[in-house]
Amino acid sequence: MLSALLLALAGALAAGDAAVVDEERQPLRVGAGYHLLNPDARNWTGKHGWTLGVDARLPFPGLVGTSHADLDWRANKDTEGRFDAISLCYAERKAFDASGVYVGLGAGLSWNRLTTQEPAVPPSTVGNSAWQYVMVSYYAFKPDTVGVRPVAKLIAGYEWRERHIGVEAAYLLGPDMHDLRTGGLIISATWRFGGDWYQP
Repeated sequence: MLSALLLALAGALAAGDAAVVDEERQPLRVGAGYHLLNPDARNWTGKHGWTLGVDARLPFPGLVGTSHADLDWRANKDTEGRFDAISLCYAERKAFDASGVYVGLGAGLSWNRLTTQEPAVPPSTVGNSAWQYVMVSYYAFKPDTVGVRPVAKLIAGYEWRERHIGVEAAYLLGPDMHDLRTGGLIISATWRFGGDWYQP
């Protein structure tokens, strides 16, 4: 399924007839915004979170678009736990036309951490046997996980080139981590800069 999605998006990138040369954009970009965690992991932490990201244009041409190194941090927190992910991807972005619309894809590695909070009342102090069983089960099966996994990044965005600002949506997905899916959707406001002093 993942391979089919990536191949389909690669075809769309290759078919795009960009009227604007991607290299004319400012070479550095920062972004901040919203993260929607998938249902598997958000059962243990917050559904709504935040994201920060930065990317830099690389000094060589991409296969179908402009090559970038993307670094993203995603975080979700609730009273029951917290999810963090830091991913580093090679990504290519391709402008469709002068309107500012672009798409892209990337691949890399992601460090994921999901930690859950222990109940406020330890099981040993609970008098009700049924409730105690539930609490003991919570301790036994709470999915505290840390690991590094490969990740794919599907990208779509829009930029107001004259103002160097834009909005970008990306979905990060990869293999399960201890039977938990840790993919998620990020939507960020972006700002490009650095053309006067960055020479790729």
